[in-house]
Amino acid sequence: MLLCGPLSPSSLAAPPSMVHERSEHFELSTAAPLEARRALLDHLESFHSVLKVLVPSVTGVPLGDQPVRLLLYEDPESYHAHVRRHAPGLGHNGGYYDGASRTVVSHRRANPLQLQFHEIAHAALGDVFDDPTHTRYARPGWPVWFDEGFAEYVSSFEVVREGLKFGAPHLARIATLASAIEAHQTLSLTTLLRARPREFTGQQMDLWYATAWALVDLLISEADLRRGVPRFVAKLRA
Repeated sequence: MLLCGPLSPSSLAAPPSMVHERSEHFELSTAAPLEARRALLDHLESFHSVLKVLVPSVTGVPLGDQPVRLLLYEDPESYHAHVRRHAPGLGHNGGYYDGASRTVVSHRRANPLQLQFHEIAHAALGDVFDDPTHTRYARPGWPVWFDEGFAEYVSSFEVVREGLKFGAPHLARIATLASAIEAHQTLSLTTLLRARPREFTGQQMDLWYATAWALVDLLISEADLRRGVPRFVAKLRA
């Protein structure tokens, strides 16, 4: 999830217990041990190499090269204390992206790596739409489903012997959709297309994310549909 509207600089200051590491495209602030920091930066750079190919391929817009910062707490309790102070509307989320400072705020324990990739994808889409602070979310009719579904699509991966393999089926989202089908609680296409940001941070947010992911997965996987996505993005940019 992303934060619509900037935080104050002090709210994104790293606690004194955190150390700072930097790679080619990322700046990391965390209290994690050295081995974990280096492994995370390696994973982030792998994800960036995927974004660098996939973003222009799908949207028709080159990926920006500005670094993204990660403010990564060790545990959920410390992260939620930060959220209560600085982003109370995002209490249901395990992380968020502040576009004004190009900062992902999240936590490391009991939190999937995929969530951090999702938030970094929001930085890429901010560049695609020349809208780093995501003011577009407040525009009537803006397709929030595309932002959130695309971030879900590009961040899906599986662990293989060689490392991380991106573009894998999103098993958690598939399970959510299967459960919704069995319970006759799926979202209609019209409902999804009209979704506002609040739907992606409420108690039913898993279903909204899963449905948005499914639609974007369909648009990108089917060749005839994929050819129309750059035209769709161009119209949104205009």
